[in-house]
Amino acid sequence: MAFLLSTTVLLLGVPGSDSLWTVSKTTAQSGGSVTIPCHYHWLYKDSPKFWYKGKSWLTSSKLRPTSQEKRPAISFLNSPDELVTSMTMTNLQRSDSNRYWCAVKAQGSYLRTSLDLTVTEGTPDLSAASNAVSGQEGGNVTVRCLYSDRFKDTERKWCRSGDLHSCQTAQDIEPSAGAALQINDTDDGVFTVTLTGLKKTDAGWYWCMAGEMQVPVHINVHSRQLSTDANTIATLVPASSRASSASTQTETTDQTSTVSPKQFHPATTQRSPSCSTFSSALTSRSTAPHTVTLSSKDVTFEPKITYESRDLIWLAALVCGALLVLMLPVVSWKLWSWHKKVITGVEATEITTDLHTNDSADLLDNEWTNASVVQFTTDANTVLIT
Repeated sequence: MAFLLSTTVLLLGVPGSDSLWTVSKTTAQSGGSVTIPCHYHWLYKDSPKFWYKGKSWLTSSKLRPTSQEKRPAISFLNSPDELVTSMTMTNLQRSDSNRYWCAVKAQGSYLRTSLDLTVTEGTPDLSAASNAVSGQEGGNVTVRCLYSDRFKDTERKWCRSGDLHSCQTAQDIEPSAGAALQINDTDDGVFTVTLTGLKKTDAGWYWCMAGEMQVPVHINVHSRQLSTDANTIATLVPASSRASSASTQTETTDQTSTVSPKQFHPATTQRSPSCSTFSSALTSRSTAPHTVTLSSKDVTFEPKITYESRDLIWLAALVCGALLVLMLPVVSWKLWSWHKKVITGVEATEITTDLHTNDSADLLDNEWTNASVVQFTTDANTVLIT
């Protein structure tokens, strides 16, 4: 399986294959701009993409993004969802006419395809009134392709970018009011392309094509739901109402910040000027969307714990916990020391008692021995006297 995949990649990597494609020739006006799309195969979606400039690939130089002050200013955009990487050049000069290369690096080698850009001082032979147009789902969009007398006798086409089989001319399409694609070409230097009933799949890159020249045009299709929601909100809430509501909200916020709880107490019999102003301001806006009218009876005040008191409670709890943690080892050590002393005292008492008992026995033995000696001595003296 790996061998088959690598073989497929190698086949797709041959320059000129369907793995990488772009326009072959395009043109732009000096001082203007051009955006060139380059399509790549989904296998190279995560591969790095590059752009080069030079008549030959071996002598070409790599292009890098430049600031708007440069001539030309160059920027790149990769769109993985469309499988397109594009290069945009602004502030063009005639010296920017050259061959450009779109390249993808895969497995240590570069896949590449080239195009020729011609920058002219006057109006290009083929151009588009706008290179980027937008429309809503289900709506219509129109593209105007402009051509010079050079292509007056040349067949003009409208193509899906990179798909030559999708190219169509005005003669290929029968005029119909409900047709999804309409092309109107009256040989007056403009042919108009209209797409109706737009779908999300219609978004992407297209070409105005005449002979070997192509001009890229990007069509963007917006979701109808998002546009409808935005229009509905703008219709329901006019700008004047939104501005007055914002000012009223700011005014009431400033007023409520100066009202004390006593002024809203149910037992109050007379309203303060701030309270009446607050109530009248809200009542006058009762016709605006999402407006709430408050009265003094609707407002109640309940005791609450302030942040300061809660902080003190947490601080006291933390201090007590820290003291307990610090005192626990000391108390444990004291208890253990006291326990050791008690055990040592009991053992000492037992040893002393044993010593006293042994001493008493020794004394008794000594007294009996001494008595026996005295008695024996007394008996011997008696015998001798006798």
